Amino acid sequence: MKISVVMATYNGEQFIEEQLDSIRRQTRRPDEVIISDDASDDRTFELLLSFGKRYQDFPMRLFRNQTNQGYRKNFRRAVALALESGGSAYGETSDDGLIFLADQDDRWHPEKIETMAGIFEKRGEISVLASSFTVMDAEGTAVPVRQEKGWSNQHLYHRTVPEEAVVQVPAEDLAFHNFAQGCAMAMKNGAAGRFLDDFSDKVPHDWQIAMSGAVRGATWFYNRPLFRYRVHRHNVHGLQADASEGRMKENYRLTDALRAREILRWTREKEPEYYRHSAEMQEAMSFLDEDIRCMTEHDRRGMLALMKNPEYGRLKSRKAQAADLLSVLLP
Repeated sequence: MKISVVMATYNGEQFIEEQLDSIRRQTRRPDEVIISDDASDDRTFELLLSFGKRYQDFPMRLFRNQTNQGYRKNFRRAVALALESGGSAYGETSDDGLIFLADQDDRWHPEKIETMAGIFEKRGEISVLASSFTVMDAEGTAVPVRQEKGWSNQHLYHRTVPEEAVVQVPAEDLAFHNFAQGCAMAMKNGAAGRFLDDFSDKVPHDWQIAMSGAVRGATWFYNRPLFRYRVHRHNVHGLQADASEGRMKENYRLTDALRAREILRWTREKEPEYYRHSAEMQEAMSFLDEDIRCMTEHDRRGMLALMKNPEYGRLKSRKAQAADLLSVLLP
């Protein structure tokens, strides 16, 4: 399999070289590393050029947007460049290649590509695969993330998954929140082609990729940490409150619910047959409509009634439940 790594950069001068070096040191090196810079106004692009000159055997291809496009569109461009480099049109894309997604500020374990590529090669039913991770701060020091019972992947996936297990992720598990970040994912070229065809800048790119694969039974999770996810002041949204020292952003719960409803609307539009036959998806949409209404209107009675729903505890952690209630109590 041809292996591509795609990265969308923007003002990432502080950590970009450390991340690139971790990719350069992979036990199975990628065939290409495609980087699309979104008109950074710091030294990011200059550092990328310098890195390429310093390590001329590192297969890096650099592109730069003339104007800022935003992270989602910039990432889409990087994926498109990876497919085009293989000579495939979107509708003709085969599964003879893998595309790994990379953030600009993490640190990959040396065996990340080799391990995940090996799983793809052994398990033909997988088209999207995400690994687990550990968390570090800006200085590279480990950051503990509290894990509640019944959750996995640093409190991102609401199922208990044994260590080292490779498990299928049902689409219904993605109705309220994604189970992994984009930087944890790799996908076959076919999944990348569908992502380009169905792309919406209203929905997080990684959630689209995970959901598109899941409705086909092809999104899987490997519960082994294969990289360190860096939490710093520019990306605290990634792990929400736990990764931002317990701080809960204003209107965070409403934003979270609106985002979840958007992915369900996207699924209803892009995968209408699946949505039509999924009672769980439809129930999730009704649940979110009511959740959003209660928070928007500060309807305390409505929220308390909603919290009695048997599904509520399964869908939301205790912290999320408390935050929902707080969102309707505060003015």
